[in-house]
Amino acid sequence: MEKEYEKALEIRNEGLKLSTLNNEELASLYAGNGGTYLYLKDYNNATLCFDKAFELVQEEKFPYDEQYIEVIDSYVKANRKEDALKLVESLLQRQSYHKKFKKLEPIREKLLT
Repeated sequence: MEKEYEKALEIRNEGLKLSTLNNEELASLYAGNGGTYLYLKDYNNATLCFDKAFELVQEEKFPYDEQYIEVIDSYVKANRKEDALKLVESLLQRQSYHKKFKKLEPIREKLLT
């Protein structure tokens, strides 16, 4: 089973080398890798991939996704609580165009305690 995940990471990493991809497509590949690392409980590599994904689309409007809660939790598990808080703050600002981001407010409160 782990070989399957390693193969998925390999394929996405090959995709990241393509010069024809736009930022959204690259971010999707990084997020996919982050999700794979998250599944493998490799929180450090997961958060590094999520960093790159969010950086690439920081100017884009993207919808709320329930998986952001797991992504934020991966930062905490990687001992990056401060970065988790920054990410939550950044995502909460997106309420201006997608109200569901408000669901992250309790997570911010929890991180502040």
